[in-house]
Amino acid sequence: MVKKILWVGGWCVWITVCYFLAQALVVAVWWVLGLDASTNDALPSTLLTAGIYGLMLALSFGGAYLVRKHLELPKVAELMALTRQIKWRDVGQAVLYALAYFGVLVVVMVAFQMLFPELANQEQDIGFAKTGNDWWQLVLIFIALVIIAPVAEELTMRGLLFGRLRAKISFWPTTIIVSLLFALAHWQINVGIDVFILSLFLCYVREKTGAIYAPVMIHILKNLVGFLALFVWAF
Repeated sequence: MVKKILWVGGWCVWITVCYFLAQALVVAVWWVLGLDASTNDALPSTLLTAGIYGLMLALSFGGAYLVRKHLELPKVAELMALTRQIKWRDVGQAVLYALAYFGVLVVVMVAFQMLFPELANQEQDIGFAKTGNDWWQLVLIFIALVIIAPVAEELTMRGLLFGRLRAKISFWPTTIIVSLLFALAHWQINVGIDVFILSLFLCYVREKTGAIYAPVMIHILKNLVGFLALFVWAF
């Protein structure tokens, strides 16, 4: 039991450290270069996003690779849940469970809005200006929010972290821990509730399909809807 607790705690701490360390290092480099890390301009914000997620992946998987033999970890492809080719079944699972997620989310957020209207109306800072964007800026925002963020987060949370915890403990404890950590990383109660529900579905699909493809597609669909709502339909 102690070894399991240390294993679970160690991986949770490691992923958390990689996430915040990547942010700190990239912002520090930005500052050294004399750039404004708080800007909402599309190009620098996209570069910041790519830098943070890229470094997070490098740190988390690089660290796992360095200690792979010591901890008797599987190969990197298995750590990333990419041990097989993508199938049409993955696409079908992604669409099905994305619709289920949106349905559950609507019910939960309506209830949350009624109970805690002030908290429910908090706006998430996504690092991009929501008005006055040219087409090329929208392309950059799309790449950052709909491609880079979902892929990096799924490889790390439902790939590496879920897989390592699942190797030692059962499905539901693994799912709850991963989902709580994922929610806490977003720093806002209303956003945290959203991504916690999302993570429950993503973890279930990860377990059901044995790969990361469907979770990545669900996450992309979720962020695509958010992108369209904030940057396209708003006009």
